[in-house]
Amino acid sequence: MRILLCNDDGLNAPGIQVLKEHLAKQGHDIVTVAPAGESSGKSHAMTFDRPVMVEQISAREFAVHGTPADCAFIGLCGLMADSPPHFLVSGVNHGLNLGVDVNYSGTIGAASQAALLGYRAIAASVDLERSRLAGSSPEQAFERAAQLVAEPVERLAHLKWPARLVLSLNHPGIEPRGIKPANCHAVVPYAPRLVSLTTEDSSRRQYLIDGVREDVCEDVEQDLAIVLAGYVSVSFLDVRQSISYSDTLVQALFAALGARTPTLASKRSSRLKLRWLKTVVVSVGKSVQEASGGDRKGEQKRTADEVPKQVADIKTGAVTDLAGVMSSR
Repeated sequence: MRILLCNDDGLNAPGIQVLKEHLAKQGHDIVTVAPAGESSGKSHAMTFDRPVMVEQISAREFAVHGTPADCAFIGLCGLMADSPPHFLVSGVNHGLNLGVDVNYSGTIGAASQAALLGYRAIAASVDLERSRLAGSSPEQAFERAAQLVAEPVERLAHLKWPARLVLSLNHPGIEPRGIKPANCHAVVPYAPRLVSLTTEDSSRRQYLIDGVREDVCEDVEQDLAIVLAGYVSVSFLDVRQSISYSDTLVQALFAALGARTPTLASKRSSRLKLRWLKTVVVSVGKSVQEASGGDRKGEQKRTADEVPKQVADIKTGAVTDLAGVMSSR
């Protein structure tokens, strides 16, 4: 099969190089299009304000002076346009991508771009810290994760695959106990932290944004808990980021406008309503908050919990089937 390989750690990063070797051993036709340097944390950012330089390093390797999503777009719409790949594989990432962290990940961003363009996309990540604490080298962790992706990829091509979804695999870095389907909700693997740095110029300030790892998760069905238990987590992530409106919020909006809430009898009318809402929500935001009263804060929290970027039901047939396919490797 033809596979486009991307990442966010850079073209020369060990994770992508080990994965390339494993996929090549399986007889796949690999084209690597990756950032010229470290591009972690770029999420789905794309470069629109300047031309993107692409260097051809070898016959099938390209270094992109842009973001991971740029790499996916250029690879799919440019470099491989005449012979489209069967899969885009992003990784192996130097660290896990779990819970809310998938929203920041350039590894997920590259895979998301492929999924938006209608391609099947896999994002693979590995826990290097746990591997180190267990006495394993980073190379051993990458080998384990790459093997996890490379061996079953042929069988994955025959799996019924939901549209616009990214398959996210997270390897514990140690020899896994097995493979489990996982929810990917608003779990926080790293507690965000802002560090103020001293500067000589009092008119300027510098901050360091990072996070403190929290290896705690009480919900055993979440991807973080599954990886902490020593399993490989398998999740589908929804890249569309589209939601159904909240009835309570919409009613408050129309009340603030002094208008009667219309009945939505079709999907088309729903789309028209949402389009219209987008044009007015900014201007009436304050009125909506007043009309919602004390329940506004609770409503925000509820809808935020219901609308993660991720597909959140491990009972989805595709996820369960997928875990079975990968476990049979």
